[in-house]
Amino acid sequence: VSLRDVERTVQVMLWFYKLIPKLHLDPTGMSLITYSLILSIAVCYRAKLRDRGKFDSCLTSSLVAPLSTITKSSLIQIKIDECQTRIVDLMRIEAHIARNSALTENLFMMFVCIQLKIPLFIVGKPGSSKSLARSIINHSFNEGLCVGGHRI
Repeated sequence: VSLRDVERTVQVMLWFYKLIPKLHLDPTGMSLITYSLILSIAVCYRAKLRDRGKFDSCLTSSLVAPLSTITKSSLIQIKIDECQTRIVDLMRIEAHIARNSALTENLFMMFVCIQLKIPLFIVGKPGSSKSLARSIINHSFNEGLCVGGHRI
């Protein structure tokens, strides 16, 4: 891990720390700092992995006080899904478009990386919602996303 990676992770963590209250996300089961850290790690490291369950288990066992309130690795996935869903709900997605996990994750990653000006390459098989996510993000940013009356 390079210092650039660590700096990016901290930048993303601070951004999530400010965003979580605006999105009215409930950090039940963990502190706001822990929630921000997990989302930051999800963006900076976890998204690149194929076997995320193994990573979640390792992360859960590596957390020490005061971050050690997470006892199940499944809670990490639940909290990441919760944040992804809340952010995707802010976007205007037509009724005929299925909100599958690939589209949701692509939209989430694009949203975060655009907001923080982090380069992002989305690679996947044909039909994995890459172009669709890009067009939804484009329309959403042109219309303006609002959280709590504040434009994001």
